[in-house]
Amino acid sequence: GAADERRLKYQDQARNRPGDVLVRVYLAWTTLPSDDSWNQLKAIAAINPDYPWVHLGMGRVYTAWKMRDQARAEYETILKRDPKFSAAFVGLGELARVEGDLKGAEARYRASLALFEDPRARGGLGLTLLQAGKSAEAKAELQKAVKGWPDQPEVLRALLTLATEGGDKPGILTAATRVAELQPKDPEVRRILADLRFEAGEKAEAATEYERWLRLSAPTAEVLARLAKLYLELKDVEGEERTLQEMWKFLQEPNR
Repeated sequence: GAADERRLKYQDQARNRPGDVLVRVYLAWTTLPSDDSWNQLKAIAAINPDYPWVHLGMGRVYTAWKMRDQARAEYETILKRDPKFSAAFVGLGELARVEGDLKGAEARYRASLALFEDPRARGGLGLTLLQAGKSAEAKAELQKAVKGWPDQPEVLRALLTLATEGGDKPGILTAATRVAELQPKDPEVRRILADLRFEAGEKAEAATEYERWLRLSAPTAEVLARLAKLYLELKDVEGEERTLQEMWKFLQEPNR
């Protein structure tokens, strides 16, 4: 959440140190994977064609744009010059995974991890194993991934799925809370948190989460009734009245 702040910082550094390639790469990273970041990286590559981080950034942009052949070419360019550049294997692993080549993806993630302990590679490996139906192995890798780098929404969602399937309510709460912090406008996660708080008897917290969910989703009679009851039990007259008014409006809509 600090990309804008970092971008201003690196812009100042780039002006003061025009020959510092890494600062310019950092600057491009703050807008990844946009047209702006690609243009910055392309300009750097024209002057510094052997700089691996430039090609890695371009590969990630191409991956986000679903231009897989171009992305693969960037990662392979890196590995031709430096066969031990682990992040390039992660990029190739991501491409293999989205293409459904799970064996190829696993091999590339493991090749990366053999060179460097990278939470991004751990996460990719865990997601690959999960797609392959290896839930126990996947869970172990996914947990290592978030321990090393907590801000991985896709990995957290996978852990949320595994916790839900296993009936692990503490695990569901932990993963859902973290996803909500990273993606606060996700209605599905808000509803999961609200229901968990309600089932745990945490009335005030449940009411807060249901309100957040209602701001993101179309209301349902079930949620409005539950929220009104929560406010009644919390002796929150204003909240109860407001919710009952919302329910009345909802019930007056056509086809209700």
